[in-house]
Amino acid sequence: MYQDIFAIDDVLFTERKKTQNQSPKYLLNNYNYYLPKLDKDFYLKYFMRELLIDLDIIEIDEFLDNQYINSKNQDQFIKVVTLKVIPTIDTIINNAQFSMSEGGYYEETKLEDGFIETEGVVKNEKYEYRKFYHIASLSKLQEDLLLRKKLISDYLARINTLQNNTNPKLLKWCGKPSHLAFIIRKLVDEGFITAPKGNNGEINATELSRQILESFSLTNETTLNTLRVYSNSDSDRFHDLNDNFVNQGFSLPNSALLG
Repeated sequence: MYQDIFAIDDVLFTERKKTQNQSPKYLLNNYNYYLPKLDKDFYLKYFMRELLIDLDIIEIDEFLDNQYINSKNQDQFIKVVTLKVIPTIDTIINNAQFSMSEGGYYEETKLEDGFIETEGVVKNEKYEYRKFYHIASLSKLQEDLLLRKKLISDYLARINTLQNNTNPKLLKWCGKPSHLAFIIRKLVDEGFITAPKGNNGEINATELSRQILESFSLTNETTLNTLRVYSNSDSDRFHDLNDNFVNQGFSLPNSALLG
């Protein structure tokens, strides 16, 4: 159910282990080789463990951005985070309790990568709610979880604002959104606009795309992902569009050359 909602690595985890390469940052490992027996809620619980426990709190926005942008069903992603993830935070806080139990399942059969099979279902103790309750109690995560809840709620609010931005004071863009994203990036590259940068010092195409959405009135079908792809000078689509613009005589000098 959740395989198309959350952003999962295209490469199976078994193959990653052979090459000792990690999944791309902020994507979930691909355990689909355990389908169809894999617990139907496994990827939901995996996502929540990453978001609420394992991930550094300062990385929440970037994690959510990557998951949202790479989701095959972005509307469902927002619904799941709103209706299932956020309420679960309160559940974890209210049920946080230390457990001396080793856990375990009925007549379990051990599998690879921490998984077991019980009664025809493949599960992983690390991603069970009882483990979340235990960790929350042991590490005293109640206040941290409340902060995470606020950050997640703020993120959802920003996405909702972007998706429903009908501010009449915004500049109305009449061309294709991809063309706007391309032109904005060219203005950045030639020194006319200062773009936001990530922790690595590189231009943050996702944040730049968000600023575009906040500054222009665009069609309701315009997505953050579309703008991100065409404002990222490393993407193939950006270069293809650049060729089209150049073939039509488009040229933008560097701002420093204009005096």
